[in-house]
Amino acid sequence: MRGPQAFALLDRAFDLGIRAFDTAAIYQLGGSERLIGEWLRRTGVRDRIYLISKGGHPSLLGRARLGRRDLERDLQASLRRLRTDYLDLYLLHRDAPGTPLAPIAETLRAFVAGGRIRAYGVSNWTHERFAALHALAVSRGMSHPIASSPQFSLPQWVAMPYPGCVSIGGSAGAGALRAYRTAGAAVLAWSPLGSGWLRAPGGRARSRAYRGGDNDARHRRLTALAERIGCMPAQAAVAYVLAHGSNLHAIVGTRRPERLAELQGAVELALGPEQLAWLADGRGRSAPAAGSRTAS
Repeated sequence: MRGPQAFALLDRAFDLGIRAFDTAAIYQLGGSERLIGEWLRRTGVRDRIYLISKGGHPSLLGRARLGRRDLERDLQASLRRLRTDYLDLYLLHRDAPGTPLAPIAETLRAFVAGGRIRAYGVSNWTHERFAALHALAVSRGMSHPIASSPQFSLPQWVAMPYPGCVSIGGSAGAGALRAYRTAGAAVLAWSPLGSGWLRAPGGRARSRAYRGGDNDARHRRLTALAERIGCMPAQAAVAYVLAHGSNLHAIVGTRRPERLAELQGAVELALGPEQLAWLADGRGRSAPAAGSRTAS
């Protein structure tokens, strides 16, 4: 999406009260940041939004890029493309397990101290590595990470969509969810709708990560529950993510302005524990009672 259509979509999001915008240096090789930067210049709303971007993505040859020089280059380039002198939240886009954390923490501390970022976090890091970075920063009196962005959705991965990704979906992710709640860290869940899974289940999903397996049954249960409680399946899918804690946030994307209002409606839809369990693994004989729009 380019030009007028993209600006119209951003305008619509802002008009709906959406104030957090997520992008990354790697998206469209900087094109996403340039577009948002031009929109910010045209509208003059920079001080009214929460701007998130990411750096430190591995090179095309797979070289880790978490050193001071690489992160400095990425941050400066992002600020230039976004036409701003600071980011509200800066995320390290990938981890390189085994890389010493102290130099990373010191680099990010310097970014915060210099005013170029207000806060930082990580994307596609395990919760154990997040916890280690957090503990190190706290022990040294440094700025500590406040957010982590793993994949999380009702459909669960059957294959990793991109190298170096981390998901906290399913029973295996329960420990990560507890750890982030305990740490008071925000979880920015990416791909909460399963990358087209809602539109094409049964092996036809656009992303192979969600094709087949138990996800087909989850799709049927989601459709049945949405019908019972009077909402759209996409709203129920986003509400599923948000119901796992007040620290959960869903990163949604669409090319259609009308979808923004639909997805925003998920914020008002609260699912109870029985509904969450039934959606995830079918516990219980049928969809829980209709009409639940308040958490039980």
